[in-house]
Amino acid sequence: MGGGQQQQPTQTSTFQMSPEQQALFNLAYPKVANFAATTPTRYQGTTVAPFTPAQQQAQEMGLGAAGTQAGIAGRAADVWSSIPSTLTPFQRTPLETSSDINISPETWARATPTLNAAIEAAQRPTWEALTESALPAIRGTGIGTTGLTTGGTRQGVAEGVATGKATRAAGDIAATMTNQELQQLQNLANQRYATNIAAENQRYATDVSGEGQRYGQNLAALYQTLGLTPTIQGAQTVPAATTGAVGDVQQAMDQARINAAVQGYNFDQMAPELQAREIMSIMQGIPGGTNVSTANVPKPNPFAQALGGAGTGASIGSLFGPMGTGVGAVGGAVMPFLFQ
Repeated sequence: MGGGQQQQPTQTSTFQMSPEQQALFNLAYPKVANFAATTPTRYQGTTVAPFTPAQQQAQEMGLGAAGTQAGIAGRAADVWSSIPSTLTPFQRTPLETSSDINISPETWARATPTLNAAIEAAQRPTWEALTESALPAIRGTGIGTTGLTTGGTRQGVAEGVATGKATRAAGDIAATMTNQELQQLQNLANQRYATNIAAENQRYATDVSGEGQRYGQNLAALYQTLGLTPTIQGAQTVPAATTGAVGDVQQAMDQARINAAVQGYNFDQMAPELQAREIMSIMQGIPGGTNVSTANVPKPNPFAQALGGAGTGASIGSLFGPMGTGVGAVGGAVMPFLFQ
């Protein structure tokens, strides 16, 4: 049997600071205690920079430009609605040629003197052949063979026949030359007419092409103008954008000053704690501190040991009978007091 439950030993470890560490700790601890006992407060001033005068002016300019932009959009809409859905470019019916071209009296009058002279020149050999060859031959033959005078019937008939042939030949020459002249004049008239018609048609084609080109250019310019509407509208806000950009820089500087003031205020409140933290950090880096361990070993309880010894003695004495049990119990109980 045991001698009863005993108290267990204990051991306690503590850190013993060096004199230098202790001196730094004494400096830092009041600051930490004061910081722990104080609640930080918020910065009482404004933390957002207001609009600058330049920004306010830019806003007014932007609102003023909005009305102008609306007017530009309205005029662009009017122009767009005025363009018909189906567009017909410039058109004109071209001239047509005609084969029925008459020679004017003026043209014929100018050509007649030249034609008459040419006819006379062409007929001259015929008349000369008649008067210088045919008639003298007839007359000579009649006088020589018949002895008749030049006024005889046979001779007259022969002269008439020769003269008639010469007259027909001269008339054919005149008719042929006149017809040729008329044909040439007709050809010239047709050529001039065809040239005039071609020139007129060319002018027509040029007019149509030029008018169509101008029409297309005007239409393209119109669409380009409509396409410039956003650019023109955007130009109205350029002054406001420039003024606003200056105001943004000014506001950024104001905000930076406010942020610096807030940071300075917060730093002033946190400065004791930060200083104490730095002191603690320095303190931990200084060597010299030691760890001290303290052990607690409790003494045995003699009464508990006596009870345990009595039980053990009785157990051993029981081997020798009832008497041995009693003796063993007394001996076991006395033994712890004997070895105190």
